[in-house]
Amino acid sequence: MEHERWREIGRLSPASVMLLTLLFIVLTQAGAIYLLLHQPWTGLQIEPDPVSGFVRVMSVDAGSPAEGKIPPDTILTHIQLAGEAMPLISKHFLFPFMHKSRAEFQGYLQQQATIHAFLSSGQPVTFRDIGGNDTVVLPHKATSIKTIPTYFWIFLLVFSIVPLMGAFVWSYQARLNVSLYFFIASIACYGFNFVGVINFAKEFFFSFEMAEWLFVLELIGLNIYMPFVFNIMSSYPHRLLGLVGYIVFSIVFVFYSLNFYFAWFGGSLNYLLIQSVLPLLLTLLASQFQIVKSRQNPVDRTAVRVMQLSMIAPFLPIIILHIIPVALGQEPIISKNFVQLLGITSFVGLAIGILRFRLFEVEYWWFKSWLWLLGGCVVVLVDMLLIGLLNTPQLYALGLSVMLTGFLYFPLRQWLLGKLMPLENQSLQDFLPRFSAALAQADSPQAFEKSWQAILQARFTPQHLALQTATLTQPTLADNGLSLRIPALTDGTVYQLSGKHLAARLFSNADIKVAAALLDIARMARNASDAREQAVLEERERLLHDLQATVGAKLRALADDLPAAHDRQATEEALQALDSTVKLSLQADPFSLHGHLHAWHSEIAQRTAAAGVQLDWQVNHDLEEAELSPKQALELTQFLREAVSNALKHAHPVCVTIRFALEADRLQMSIGNDGDIQPPESWQAGTGLGGMRARIRALHGDLQVRHLVQQGYVRLDATFPLRIGVVS
Repeated sequence: MEHERWREIGRLSPASVMLLTLLFIVLTQAGAIYLLLHQPWTGLQIEPDPVSGFVRVMSVDAGSPAEGKIPPDTILTHIQLAGEAMPLISKHFLFPFMHKSRAEFQGYLQQQATIHAFLSSGQPVTFRDIGGNDTVVLPHKATSIKTIPTYFWIFLLVFSIVPLMGAFVWSYQARLNVSLYFFIASIACYGFNFVGVINFAKEFFFSFEMAEWLFVLELIGLNIYMPFVFNIMSSYPHRLLGLVGYIVFSIVFVFYSLNFYFAWFGGSLNYLLIQSVLPLLLTLLASQFQIVKSRQNPVDRTAVRVMQLSMIAPFLPIIILHIIPVALGQEPIISKNFVQLLGITSFVGLAIGILRFRLFEVEYWWFKSWLWLLGGCVVVLVDMLLIGLLNTPQLYALGLSVMLTGFLYFPLRQWLLGKLMPLENQSLQDFLPRFSAALAQADSPQAFEKSWQAILQARFTPQHLALQTATLTQPTLADNGLSLRIPALTDGTVYQLSGKHLAARLFSNADIKVAAALLDIARMARNASDAREQAVLEERERLLHDLQATVGAKLRALADDLPAAHDRQATEEALQALDSTVKLSLQADPFSLHGHLHAWHSEIAQRTAAAGVQLDWQVNHDLEEAELSPKQALELTQFLREAVSNALKHAHPVCVTIRFALEADRLQMSIGNDGDIQPPESWQAGTGLGGMRARIRALHGDLQVRHLVQQGYVRLDATFPLRIGVVS
């Protein structure tokens, strides 16, 4: 508890972190500007010339000591003072780490220090060009701020983004250790690249002591930057190594750097080649293990993939196009400036992965970037094979490699898109036939809802689909793309789809657009079906009312004119059946079975009592929550009336037994009597048995007639499916 309390006290606010980081940037940049302003100035803007191995004058500053004396595009080979000459060779401008050994770098550093001493002596110096011509220039002791190269200011601004990004991530995710690692790595990367910017902006060279100090700062930055990047990739989102593993990696990395500085052990391999390739390979290996461990979590997996790509995309070209050529003694294909700009882009991907910022948008871009990288690698590989093996001229080799790659790459790209990301590759138009076929089979609100759920399942193949109670009008993303929430066709409910493509992908904004388009079409189809159903219901209601008004009136008049009591009774029963038929047919909502049981009991009790017959009425208590659709209520009412009428008319029983029970979500109904029993096979047409069978079949049920001879009993057993609490 005490530790946590002090931790809370020592925690800085996000604004304080950003302010301190900005103060650090301003102070370091002010120091760099001060250093550059106190360097000798000739006005020559030079760059290494790969052809001659010396330096080329790119431009001459206006008003400088060299203006009008040395024209641009001149190749300078030497600088001399008081008879002592020093060569101006391109290797003087290499990264310190690009040299094979500390001794080699130290030799070049001594030459640079001598050249700096020439320029700082306050005496005229002589520049010799490749043609042997000498030009005398008197350098100024200080540099004007106006003559500092423009790219120096641009690079200062660009590189300042890295520590500010680190401060933002640390402030936003202060409780994550990986955000602190990211902040430390960003500061170290800024320091490493910042020293490089100072070296780029200088006109010639610094003093020996200053060059040594800058080299040490650069070495420290690199040895903090790379181990902490490895730490990030091997600890987020899953910890792959223990503390001992990180310490061992850092010790090995730092030891190799210290060996380069102190030259304890000799070696012929380029320092930066070893210190870049091996850590990058280990970092990528760690990221691959992270992807495997995140297989069941699409958000973690996508975050790791973005971070992995952020390491490969910049550093693979840097190693292939700059470090390896320099290590082999060749001219690099891309410049040091471009190398530094590429290197800092990795922090953008790392920040996105740690913050998990809009990963649902990044995932598809990640896959397209891999395809782009694959295409570029194939072009380079084919080009190198044509030049190296077939001795094809470079221009023709490049054209052939692009053409051959085009024939292979684009079909392969489409095939990979279809295999690895089938849902993204399937357009809405391709899915519409399946969508239309599913909706065309729906003929009720429940069927439409079931079809809509099946459509979502087919389109997105989620790992989990749940129906939730909520109010939502349009599809939205949830959990950083892990889930997609889509309104159901029934108001007040929402489908939550989790784990797109069986948890292989994240949902994206493109999925929102697809779901919204499908939802609009489904709603239109549902509304059209509702309108058609409403029109049918209105017409049926009109016909039933007309039937009741005409036929009912005639039956009432007929009942009043009939002389025989049993004929009037039959007419009254017909009127009662007509009224209940009209009433039940106009009802759309479900009925309570419990309420109908009371109504049936009351009606049948009156009829049996009038006939002098005992009624044995049995109802199981588990039918309390059961519901009947209007169709079921109508058919059962008519079935019971016909069964009781037949028993009273033909059997003349002493007792009628009626029993209701629920077994396996099916309604079991038995109607028996102990009257004058005849075998069912001898029953004549007109007893109503065929009509009763038809009514039970209409309810997807079954009717059995059982003649219990020994008990002197006949019984009708009917059963049909019944769902509890749901409209059937």
